[in-house]
Amino acid sequence: MSRKQFVFAPVALAAAVLLLLGADPSFAQFGQKKDSADAEKTSKEQAIEKALGSPTTLEFKETPLSEVVDYLKTTHKIEIQIDQRALDDVGIDSATPVTRNIKGVSLRSALDLMLRDLDMTYIIRNEVLLLTTREKTQEREMLLTKVYDVADLVVFRDEAGQRREDYDQLVETITKTIAPQSWDEVGAPGSIAAGTYGSAKVLVVSQTDETHRQIAKLLEEIRKVAQKNPSEEPPFHSRHGGMRMGMGGMMGGGMGAPGMQAPGMGGMGGGMMGPGMGAPGMPGMGAKPAATPQPKKNDP
Repeated sequence: MSRKQFVFAPVALAAAVLLLLGADPSFAQFGQKKDSADAEKTSKEQAIEKALGSPTTLEFKETPLSEVVDYLKTTHKIEIQIDQRALDDVGIDSATPVTRNIKGVSLRSALDLMLRDLDMTYIIRNEVLLLTTREKTQEREMLLTKVYDVADLVVFRDEAGQRREDYDQLVETITKTIAPQSWDEVGAPGSIAAGTYGSAKVLVVSQTDETHRQIAKLLEEIRKVAQKNPSEEPPFHSRHGGMRMGMGGMMGGGMGAPGMQAPGMGGMGGGMMGPGMGAPGMPGMGAKPAATPQPKKNDP
């Protein structure tokens, strides 16, 4: 499957999801963005998400992984399963001993710490919390597609006061800082595509659950910074920045940096109406005007 074909599927999915959600982003709603996958979760999956945010305690010494799972299922009242086939592929047994002493942290953080030692992670699939290997979650069929509302982060006003969209900066920020080796531009299965559907401006991301958690955290932090200077209007910035280059043309002028007193390199019209390509203060390269003939004086 080509990259274009792969990107098209998430984008098409995004269009359908947005039609169902009737998204109507507002620049004033910083920090209140919801992704489409959150809206589609079942009540059991929502309960798992809630449990992941609740505090927990792990006090285990050389305890089999399967017994730790049973304890967490009973304590948090959610369904947790071990992906035994994936573990078998990498030589991990459900009886692998776990030693951890953690108190007062969320279940999400506790699982991250505990499973990291086993090179494992967790995902929510089919209404259960599934403990599996990192290799398994990176398979294309295991990737999760989410639609992120980013209107408040990609719309700006240009120098003329017109509203424009710049997805490139946000996409680059995500792909260069979050799991850089997991994106299709380097041959990995993860993908990210930008799109505008009606008034909704979104990023459609197909990635592992763990990468999605990191993206959500990054967007949250970016919005916190943006909230320091809140406005209902999109921010102003130049898309090009740097020096403004000007072509003198027929009226002279130059290519010097703005604010300089003397003209820089003159335009193509040097010698006609203004300075040419000489240094500031030097005459242009145009033809010199012919000298005015002087009348001859009579001899005395």
